[in-house]
Order: sequence, then structure tokens, then C-alpha cells
Amino acid sequence: MLAGTASGLIGALQMGAGALATVLAGVTEGGAGIATGAWMLAGAIGAQVALRAVRRAGG
Repeated sequence: MLAGTASGLIGALQMGAGALATVLAGVTEGGAGIATGAWMLAGAIGAQVALRAVRRAGG
């Protein structure tokens, strides 16, 4: 029961984060693709930082 709830919550958070990222990229994009690339780079760097933090915490 709790595993299904956790899975649903994680899925909803991922969808919400994706929707927010889409809006941010759309608002900041000027047509050349630079802002979209910058948001993608920021996401990749953020993922690496989060992964490193989890590994250091022993998770």
C-alpha cells in the first residue's frame, strides 16, 4: 500500500517538475535555443550535485 503511494507521489512530482521546466524554458527562450540549452545544462548539473550529495550521505 505505501509503496504504491510513494510511487504515485514520485511520478506526480516528476510530472510537475517537467511542467515547470517547460514553462521556464518557454518563457526565457528567444528562438535561438540558447535558453533551452542553458536550462538543460542547469538540470544536468543539478542532477550531478544531487547524486553526489546522496552518495556522500550514504544513501
